[in-house]
Amino acid sequence: MLTHQGFNSKYLYGILFFLYALSCSGQTITYEEMVENAIINSPKLKIGQTDVNIEQTNLEILNSSFYPQITAVYATEYTKNLDEKSQNVSVGEINVNSNTQYDNSLALKLNYELYDFGATNEKIKVGKQEVAVKEIGICLEEIRLKEDILNYYTKALNYFIDMTIYKEVRSIKKQIYDYKTRLQQAGMNSNIVVLNEAISLIDLENQIEQAKNDYFINLLTLSKLSYTNLDLNAVQLVPLKFENSNNVLDDIKYENTSFAKQYQIKITQKQNEINALKFSKYPVVSFTSNYYYYGSDQNNFETSYKELKRNNWNSGFNLRWNIFDGFKTNGELKKLEFEKIRLFYEYELAQKEFEVEISTQIQNINQHKQILTNELQSSQISYEIVDSNNLLREEGAIDVIVQLESKIDKLNKEASTKKTTNNYNYDNTLLKIKAMKDSECLLHNKNTTNGCK
Repeated sequence: MLTHQGFNSKYLYGILFFLYALSCSGQTITYEEMVENAIINSPKLKIGQTDVNIEQTNLEILNSSFYPQITAVYATEYTKNLDEKSQNVSVGEINVNSNTQYDNSLALKLNYELYDFGATNEKIKVGKQEVAVKEIGICLEEIRLKEDILNYYTKALNYFIDMTIYKEVRSIKKQIYDYKTRLQQAGMNSNIVVLNEAISLIDLENQIEQAKNDYFINLLTLSKLSYTNLDLNAVQLVPLKFENSNNVLDDIKYENTSFAKQYQIKITQKQNEINALKFSKYPVVSFTSNYYYYGSDQNNFETSYKELKRNNWNSGFNLRWNIFDGFKTNGELKKLEFEKIRLFYEYELAQKEFEVEISTQIQNINQHKQILTNELQSSQISYEIVDSNNLLREEGAIDVIVQLESKIDKLNKEASTKKTTNNYNYDNTLLKIKAMKDSECLLHNKNTTNGCK
């Protein structure tokens, strides 16, 4: 079983402590809210639901095979005899009526397939499984949508941290630049030192603009994916919730995931297609019955219509058997068998890819957990260094540049810790999404049929 060690509670407190606070002003939104909006409004999910409705309608059409078919046929015609000596004759499939008259007929026909060796039942199963496949498809699309939103959401969080920290660092570096300028004017610094500091400030401005641009690009993508109107200058993304994936790992098995279930249904469906085709080679027994009305008159159509009355009825049983079709059915059976084998190979390939993804994800979780542990410790030390430098500065033991640079170091470590926290929560959330079962999909649960359960 793939697993990783649980997060120590003291580190959890550290994570929670470093989750930056959000202002109550402006537009705030969570990852969960974006996902909910996306699921409600996504055209792809709506297309998926329409596909389910189409297959459910096809299933209703297949179920009609269990009912008798009743039709009514009305016919009227006029026959003019051109040879008075001729008589009614039949040649092959042609019947020659030698009477001059108007004819009207009404036939009520009933046809009911009584037994087909289970071919229809197998087709019904295939239809139910197609509904289930489409429902699983909705779930898989929901999973992809959650993964995409999670990816851009985490990137936006991290770019916002960069942008915020860079601005704070810029404020401190301006103080350093001013101090170094005064030192240079006093002849205690070279002009090169001041120029290097100016270049550093310019580079920092570029970093701020780049982080801001990347932040806005990810917000725009999130707005598109989640169908949420975001004010780029006012929106505040709520940090991801801490997700402990230990409980997920204890139960994670490929065969339980939505990815696997789709293949499982397709394999069973393919076997039912094979069965239906095999059974179609056997005879079909049907019951038929006809009830006829007939009326005629030699001179007047209206009279012939009024003369329409019960004439006769018949009923009986038919056996239809396609004895030889030039090996067409055998060829189609071979094709279906190969398609079934291919599905097994696809299942195995998908399972291997899934296991690699899960292993990679667990490795990322463990790595970020260790990095976060180290960064929390490093960040705590940086706080102590700043406090110590503040005291030393008050005592005149260090200059202001050393004091300010320690503050910059502290800010950088804060930013790194926050981003690693986001990445850690991203990894755990992503693992939970990948391990989703079809029963956990929101939209899919509203439309589940017996074919999927």
